[in-house]
Amino acid sequence: MTKIFTLAWVISGVIILIVYLLRPENRFVLGGTAVLVIMLVIPFIREGLRRKREGFYVNTKGNADGGSFIYYENEKSLTFYFDRISHIVYVPSNRKWEEKMPEWARGRKIEIVERIAKRMGKHWKFKDKNE
Repeated sequence: MTKIFTLAWVISGVIILIVYLLRPENRFVLGGTAVLVIMLVIPFIREGLRRKREGFYVNTKGNADGGSFIYYENEKSLTFYFDRISHIVYVPSNRKWEEKMPEWARGRKIEIVERIAKRMGKHWKFKDKNE
């Protein structure tokens, strides 16, 4: 019920704002608002289309020292830890990859690591984590 009330509140606010902006004396404000909305919305649309076209995306979580790259593919994910200071991403060795990774990722280490490298940039190095 709260979600419906919140949604109705937001929609009514947007309608009031649009009616206000459509008044002739506010045409410059309307134009500026339209440009701002377009500038904010287009990157999200482009990123969504890229993710759909490529079938994967990579997210980063962490702090100044390190964190994790999370590789997402078709609602499945893998997590790889990194050291931000030395720009190293730690991946399991080939043997550990085949033993520990989910079935959908086995035999695809090179492909997945290349995809992560493509998204994260050339300054990252990948190092096998020997356990």
